[in-house]
Amino acid sequence: ALEFSPALVFPFRQETAEILKWAEAKRPHWKTKYYLALVYLSKDRAENATELFRGCGNDPDYAPFYVTRGNLLRSEKSAEALKDYKRAMDLGRTEWRTYRTLIDYHVERLEYADALATAKSAAEMFPTSCVALFNLARLLVLNRQPETSLAILDTLTVLPFEGARYTREVYRQACILSSANAMKDGKYQNASRLLEKARQWPERLGVGKPYEVDDRFEDYLEGMCSVKSGDKVRGQKLFGQVAAYTRSHSGDLGVNRLFGALAERALGKEEAATKLAEEWTKEGKSSLARWLVSTLRGNVTEASAIEKELRGSSSATLLGSSSVDQEFALIMEVYRSVKF
Repeated sequence: ALEFSPALVFPFRQETAEILKWAEAKRPHWKTKYYLALVYLSKDRAENATELFRGCGNDPDYAPFYVTRGNLLRSEKSAEALKDYKRAMDLGRTEWRTYRTLIDYHVERLEYADALATAKSAAEMFPTSCVALFNLARLLVLNRQPETSLAILDTLTVLPFEGARYTREVYRQACILSSANAMKDGKYQNASRLLEKARQWPERLGVGKPYEVDDRFEDYLEGMCSVKSGDKVRGQKLFGQVAAYTRSHSGDLGVNRLFGALAERALGKEEAATKLAEEWTKEGKSSLARWLVSTLRGNVTEASAIEKELRGSSSATLLGSSSVDQEFALIMEVYRSVKF
């Protein structure tokens, strides 16, 4: 059995563990340890599995071994996980999963430049792979290159599967961030076109459009574009749409409430804007609530201080961070280019 490839071998029965223990005692080998570790993992015995994986050292010449061990060590926050992922890459350069694992490792640590370099290598190795190209598009957004990301996303066709909304989420992020860059450069017509794209739900991205969609972010930014372009009538209409949606969803205290408050202010209803802001801080002063209120009040210094508090020592975008609301992260990212 030791002469055969471990590919597609996934032992899981408790009875198999006893046989593998016997085999390991008779003739120690990394494959036996690996198979026994897989049995332990299937029984949620991660500690026993980790001990066996560590006991294999660097003898295995099988990429999935290092991916699996890296995942275990990563859960322990061990620096050795990165060594295993790189070893997996050396052994499995023709497997897209080895690239994806290393990308996810770097993204988890906000090391977006390293993740992008790996994503580019994957796209070169698998130029027709939807997975590789989408990963590259996602990393381009996280590295503040939304226009390049959008050029890739406009070519993708993704098979739908249950619960997966991230393709359309990245598409929307790329559209909105590209629009913000256009607004910063004074290209308001181009910015409005990109915001219209952000509202779309292309069927080819494999995500169905919900019955009701919250477009306040896009509508408010387009209202700003209209006003800046001299079309104040359209701007007021868009601000009115944002305010009306917020009033009809008074129980929604999500981050897009910011645009409801900003729209009320743009319509000359300062008292209504203040009331909306107070709803955020009434139950407590989270970093999110404090940033939103500071932004509404135009206190750029305070908003920047809170953002630094959230980022820590990293200057990277908070998009992609599992600890931060992603709509909030998108708003903060746009705020770098466009002050509301």
